[in-house]
Amino acid sequence: MQPNLSHHERLASIALGSLAFVNGFSRRSSIPHHLQKAAGMAMIVRGLTGYCPLYRALHRRPLHAPHAIERSIIIDRPIEDLRSMLDEGDPMLHESSRKIFPITAGYLLWNLELEPIGDGLMTHVRARLSDQNESLEIKTYLSRQVIRSLADQELQRIKQLLDEKRPASHSS
Repeated sequence: MQPNLSHHERLASIALGSLAFVNGFSRRSSIPHHLQKAAGMAMIVRGLTGYCPLYRALHRRPLHAPHAIERSIIIDRPIEDLRSMLDEGDPMLHESSRKIFPITAGYLLWNLELEPIGDGLMTHVRARLSDQNESLEIKTYLSRQVIRSLADQELQRIKQLLDEKRPASHSS
């Protein structure tokens, strides 16, 4: 059983399940109250395990799953140029070996992973939707296709910025 609930869904399941379970004890014993306790316990188990069989039957995964959305783009720039641009603004973060950079594009947080291609004049950029976009799932249940479309638009903007922006030239 692989977890298929977001963190917020798990918390909500535990809270609502606990309320239903406790409420089932607060009245005299009857079949509806026993059912309420059972439903409450099922919600608690759902929250604790992070697994929902109904979601599995519907092939639904949380939007924040790290493997949910990943895109790749090729930037016609050496990896050092991209590292320099992405580290710009925070000299404390600058590391010549750093490969993963968190960035915000539009309203989505991405993790960019850089890898040189061939002779090093181009860079493969793998962009993964960050786990920290969980609030997106709470705000709206947009279809994955809509999210992927938005992701493609944002990555094209990132590509334009990285292809066009030139680091300050170093004079020798």
